[in-house]
Amino acid sequence: MRIWIRLAISALLAMVAGTILCWWLFVVTLNPPPSHVLAALKYLVISGGTSLSLGTALLLLIARYVPRLSAKIWLACIAGSAGSLMVVLVTPYLMFAQQTDLRLLEVTLVYSLVIGLVFGLIVATLVTRQIMSLRDGAARLGSGQFNTRVEVRGNDEIAMLAETFNTMSTQLGNLFQRQQRLEQTRKDLTAAVSHDLRTPLTSIRAMVEAINDGVVSEPEKVKHYLALIAGESKHLQQLIDDLFELSRVDSDGMALRLSSVPVTELVAETVEGLQIQAEVKGVRLAARCAPDMPPLSLDGPRMQRVLVNLIQNALQHTPAGGEVCVEAGRVNGHVRLSVIDTGEGIEADDQERVFEQFYRGEKSRSRESGGTGLGLAIARAIVEAHDGTIGVESTPGRGSRFVVTL
Repeated sequence: MRIWIRLAISALLAMVAGTILCWWLFVVTLNPPPSHVLAALKYLVISGGTSLSLGTALLLLIARYVPRLSAKIWLACIAGSAGSLMVVLVTPYLMFAQQTDLRLLEVTLVYSLVIGLVFGLIVATLVTRQIMSLRDGAARLGSGQFNTRVEVRGNDEIAMLAETFNTMSTQLGNLFQRQQRLEQTRKDLTAAVSHDLRTPLTSIRAMVEAINDGVVSEPEKVKHYLALIAGESKHLQQLIDDLFELSRVDSDGMALRLSSVPVTELVAETVEGLQIQAEVKGVRLAARCAPDMPPLSLDGPRMQRVLVNLIQNALQHTPAGGEVCVEAGRVNGHVRLSVIDTGEGIEADDQERVFEQFYRGEKSRSRESGGTGLGLAIARAIVEAHDGTIGVESTPGRGSRFVVTL
């Protein structure tokens, strides 16, 4: 309703302004008698009001019953031209005495009408062409073609609409690709978890049945089976803990409990806590920290989990007699934590995927090495939650270097 009020006020103001302008032109340029001026203004107001009223009614009918935009624009041009003709013709017919002048005026106005209609047709074609392009693009987008783009012509409102459409199409495409990746990740995760749960459960069930059925009765062998069952149970517990941790760090609602953490102490405590595992493996575990390490705002327990996962991964793939070293230093204003091992290394094709959940392209993700295939994925998620980066540098046969930059 407000738009119609604004249009009515605009039309009224236009009539008032036009009447004042005509009165000024009459008085200044022609200097006619006052009676002639009043008569001319009277004719202009009557003809202008009539043309506006009839034109508005016609435009409303066109807007409601004409289906195509191009036809609406063209008919609106006709209505506008007809209204202008009425304003121009009524006054001369009432005031001109010479028929020759009237005929000349009629011919000129008919010619002007034809020119106006041609321009109206051109405008309608240009506008509807852009709109039809948007319609076709929307149809392709609706059919799933998220790479759809429409050509942007000019700088008007329709061009702005086309730019917005292209932006929307790009965002929808990115969301669709993300959804596909998430769906594939979900399928891979389900398959991997099912496999990693089935394997130890099958082993546990077989060994328990062997003991219960008396197939295994010798005390030493029963003790060995019980140790194997305990090991498989420990692996299951580790897998469940890692899945729980991964669900927490992958959640959008993961809240970090930040505090000032001395990096040197964090590294020293983590290395000290894993010394026994390193000794059992026959691997030397050491730490080297720069003397000027500043404290960082970190979630201490989570960042320690990152170091634990990286060190355990290094221990699993470093043979006896090898070395794992944790280094901490400053590079270009950032703190860099490195876990370096002298193990078997990682193939170049596998280095880009070692941080994926359950990726088994390389040996660091196999159950035989004792890992669940989630440790590096958890480490990446925690580091990225701290707005940091994590990467790997490795040469097969010469060891690996995992680098965390904060």
